[in-house]
Amino acid sequence: MEPRPLRTEADHKAALAEIEGLLNAAPDTLRGDRLDLMTLLAEAYEVPPHEVPPPIPSPPLNTP
Repeated sequence: MEPRPLRTEADHKAALAEIEGLLNAAPDTLRGDRLDLMTLLAEAYEVPPHEVPPPIPSPPLNTP
């Protein structure tokens, strides 16, 4: 799997499978860097999107 944003549950599952295969990777190696990158992508996918709160009603502006 090439590193790219995870957009679907299938993407997430594939990333987790790759992460599992890289768990024994030594730090500061290509495999270790790959593990770091895939972990970041998986964690970003697992965080729920930020909700935009509804607007706060305000009185209309009085203009002369």
